[in-house]
Amino acid sequence: MKTISMVLLSVLLAMVTLEVTSCSRSQPIEITARQVSIQLGDYLFQLTANGRARLVPRASRAPHSPAVPFLQIFDQHQQAYPLVLLLNQTRITENSDSLPGVTQIEIPGTLSDRLPLILTLTLERDHPEILQAKLELYNRSEIDFLIRGIHFPQLQPDARDFGSTAPWRFWSFQGASYESRPDWILPLKADFTQENFLGMNAPDYGGGIPVLDLWGPRGGMALAHLSPLPQRVAFPVQVQDGGPVHVFLRDDHSYRLRPGQRFRSLPVAILLHSGDFFNALVKYRRLMEKRGFKIQEFTPWAYEPAWCAWGYERDFTLSEIRGTLPKVKEVGFQWVTLDDGWQTANGDWNVRPDKYPGGEEGLKRFIRELHQQGFKVQLWWVPFEVGPDARLLKDQPDWVLINREGKKQQISWWNTYYLCPAYPPVREYTRKLIHKFLAEWDLDGLKIDGQHQNAAPPCYNPAHHHRNPEESCQGTPDFFKMIYQEARKIKPNAVIQICPCGDVFNFYHLPYLNQPVASDPLSSWQIRLKGKTYKALMGPNVPYYGDHVELSDGGTDFASTFGIGGVPGSKFTWPLNPRLKNNTYLSPEKEKLFKKWLQLYRQLELSSGEYRNMYDLGWDKPEGHLIVKNGKYYYAFYVRQPGKDYSGEVELRGLPEGIFKVRDYWNGKDLDAVQGPVGKIQVRFRRFLLLEVRPQAK
Repeated sequence: MKTISMVLLSVLLAMVTLEVTSCSRSQPIEITARQVSIQLGDYLFQLTANGRARLVPRASRAPHSPAVPFLQIFDQHQQAYPLVLLLNQTRITENSDSLPGVTQIEIPGTLSDRLPLILTLTLERDHPEILQAKLELYNRSEIDFLIRGIHFPQLQPDARDFGSTAPWRFWSFQGASYESRPDWILPLKADFTQENFLGMNAPDYGGGIPVLDLWGPRGGMALAHLSPLPQRVAFPVQVQDGGPVHVFLRDDHSYRLRPGQRFRSLPVAILLHSGDFFNALVKYRRLMEKRGFKIQEFTPWAYEPAWCAWGYERDFTLSEIRGTLPKVKEVGFQWVTLDDGWQTANGDWNVRPDKYPGGEEGLKRFIRELHQQGFKVQLWWVPFEVGPDARLLKDQPDWVLINREGKKQQISWWNTYYLCPAYPPVREYTRKLIHKFLAEWDLDGLKIDGQHQNAAPPCYNPAHHHRNPEESCQGTPDFFKMIYQEARKIKPNAVIQICPCGDVFNFYHLPYLNQPVASDPLSSWQIRLKGKTYKALMGPNVPYYGDHVELSDGGTDFASTFGIGGVPGSKFTWPLNPRLKNNTYLSPEKEKLFKKWLQLYRQLELSSGEYRNMYDLGWDKPEGHLIVKNGKYYYAFYVRQPGKDYSGEVELRGLPEGIFKVRDYWNGKDLDAVQGPVGKIQVRFRRFLLLEVRPQAK
């Protein structure tokens, strides 16, 4: 009798489920008492009543990816609380007046047998390959409920379900910052672990992009959080013994829910995509744009090539810079950046009279001199920090950021201290500096430098009266917003460049600059992968500054900046200076090469063209990029292995129908004509190949 009752109950639940399912029109959703199945493009997201989830290809009869707990909430002993989802009580709301084009799936459940929860899954008609999720808990008990960590969302994709040959063989985008400055894009290995914590991973290094992407030859999947503020969470990637890849968002904060209190998780998303990480980041940007994230328009000044005096380092003399200027103009640079060493102390930002005779007035005279020569002028500067010998630290000791141990938080690179970016007096002091730099000194832009600009640690300074120590971490976007708005108010075309040396750029700072930078790349590969990342997150025509070419492979690789639509830069020195022991001297051979690149840049300015993602940065060989401008198609191909040639066929993707002329515009050679939409041509090259493809005249 009991068995018959259970069978009848299962049948009834299935009937109820089918009624609910039929309400969904825009995207196939199937719900039974045991499983929810949601179509996301070519994949299905499957979630069981015991909270286990996986992604499987719709076309596969034998998917490889295992189901793992989609959501885990841990107690004080790091044990996961039992979770049950009541799928038969799922409620679907579609295309309501308040949320047109949106389907919401509300799944009730219980945690630890006593806390009701609601797991809400959201689909948008405009983003059929994205599943958004959030969790809400309600403590209806009479005692406190403790949370010591959350894993949500959590999946274990098998790369074979994405066209690869082994469970772990993905390429990945990992968006955290480390002191070792690793590649943002890297292939996984059979044994691999990276935490991807978006708080501080070293005294100076932290922050990043809250997206983790894995992709195979047939596309990929990404995890992201959609918070309007930076969050101190992690996106771990774990591979053991050549198995599938364990990925999740980990929140290690502790929460105490008192009776009657609610807990709401971070809003998160699972993004399915074709191609490489670029497509995942574009989808993420568009999701965030709906939440108010907005990239500013780019000033035409930001597309102009820049020379920086950093080749002379902190020991520069004014006569050295002056002596180089004729060559700077002759080569073709339009900006001069006055770098580190002009200031008496970080934090005070007074002008050293031994560097610029007359101090502040001497620097202002030199800026006028540069303007008279036709240059625009940018100044190196490091906000929200103060040196140990600075007058500001003696006058305003309460402005510093205090760590959990009650000490001033040190910035190890410069042996200085953080000022708290969320403290109003620090912001007001910074605002007045901006006015002095741009209105009084007549600068045209700012080079904001330092890896610690990317994020701030929690602040425990009692004088600041923070509601939460993480106000300092979450206050950096508003700090840079103030800088950007104040600068553009004074000079509408001012160029604001933020260079977080080696960090993965803080996503939440991107609306408050108009020239991202390669920020001390360790290789030409890093120049290109960073450029492609910014083109995805800031738009296809972002004026990405490739940093000093001297940092590229061989010190002369303008091709890596040029071919991906970047703005060229250099810190060359001239004439030969026996004081310097670096690779910056502009020899006659270099001068000829630099002039050719700068002339080509002035002719084409590909940085203002449209970057189109036609090539997979991980799986395609050779590496390829495409810029479209004025009806012409500019392809760039690269060989990553030093000293190796590429010989074989390349595909010219993204062409319309028709016949096209092909020219190797760096070497001035015409190649065979091709026919769109995918032209194919046999080539042989070392390092790089730059092609201009234009319609053949009828």
